[in-house]
Amino acid sequence: MIGILILTTGETGQHLIEDAASIAGDMPEGLLSLAAHHRSPEKLLALIGESVQTLDEGDGVLILADIYGSTHTNTACSILEPGRVELVSGVSLPMLMRALNYRHLSLELLAEKAAAGGRECVVWPNGPDELREMRG
Repeated sequence: MIGILILTTGETGQHLIEDAASIAGDMPEGLLSLAAHHRSPEKLLALIGESVQTLDEGDGVLILADIYGSTHTNTACSILEPGRVELVSGVSLPMLMRALNYRHLSLELLAEKAAAGGRECVVWPNGPDELREMRG
């Protein structure tokens, strides 16, 4: 099973896990959150590395991060390894639920599904016609 690490500035990751458990009816396995606030890049690198090691059962780890370009996301990018550790930013509950439901896929396809889950669940019901047409 692919492990999932939610990397956020504060406690948002833990809240997303709690919400996912509420929706799923139980706590998903192989899922951790890491709050980056007030930690040096060196400490973050060590904590991210430990979390990845804990979560990796041989199928890899998907990191879902909040803000691309932030210190903690940039730090996580330094350990990315195709097929072993991937990262998708812009984490949201729809993205997490998509990732949890498709962990049987390869890590690359799971990252693709998670990113699509984030994009496809952004809806502006009263927006321009082009946006309404995209929803189908």
